[in-house]
Amino acid sequence: MDPVWSPDGRHIAYVREPYLNAYREEEVWFIALSSGEERRLARGGYPRWSRDPGHLFYHSRSDNMVYSIAVDDPDAKPAPVIRSQGWYPGISPDEKYVAYAVGRTLHVIEISTGKRTATRSAPTPEPGMLVQWSADGREVSVGGFDLSSLGLWVFEVESQKAWEIFDGSVSLGVWSPDRTRFAFDVRGPFWEIWMAEIRPDLPTAQALPPVQTKEEHLRGLREKLDRAIEADPEDRIAFHRRGHLREALGDGEGAAEDFSASLCSDPDNADLYFVRAAA
Repeated sequence: MDPVWSPDGRHIAYVREPYLNAYREEEVWFIALSSGEERRLARGGYPRWSRDPGHLFYHSRSDNMVYSIAVDDPDAKPAPVIRSQGWYPGISPDEKYVAYAVGRTLHVIEISTGKRTATRSAPTPEPGMLVQWSADGREVSVGGFDLSSLGLWVFEVESQKAWEIFDGSVSLGVWSPDRTRFAFDVRGPFWEIWMAEIRPDLPTAQALPPVQTKEEHLRGLREKLDRAIEADPEDRIAFHRRGHLREALGDGEGAAEDFSASLCSDPDNADLYFVRAAA
């Protein structure tokens, strides 16, 4: 899983796990393409290459630390880089910053000082998000996990503005090194990888119009959930999601009504929804 090419094209790093979704048991491996040699590097996940093709970053699930390890030395020991509470961190191309998400919130941290330089929250609750830096370090793509309704967003680091560039279940966006192409991972029900050609001299939000603001994204989701509830008034999940949307849009009374409706539709989880609606 999670294969990534080294900058010089000599190696591919990837993740192994003993069974599906055994996240805490993940291991980082690599294969040398010239010889076919495969070797285990460390316990952890989400490998990302350094500027130096002989070194690899990865995230340890046991201590929430980003490590760097030399891939050409079989006896190399991992060196700690920075702590990351998010399991899918990205190191900036100049290796001065790390970006990661905890729940719905994106954090950008300066590695040398540990200082938070930027933060941005997704419009709706998320269990986590995937991040990827552009090759020039000016932007970070942010997407949700499988079947998330977050869509794919681009965060502009300098302005700290965010734009939704693709709607639907899109989990990860990746720029080509020359910024002329943008590939993105479309999850269920399609499970495809798409690619768009973009102008490298423009911010991605301008190169891929039309884009959506946070408010436009929330209104679009609200319309979808309104139709879902109209089609099935017993859909407790739709009520619960719409409650979060109405809360994000500042409609506290409407949010409480939707949380109560989801409570009535799901008496087995009454305590959970009651606490959320009353918060």
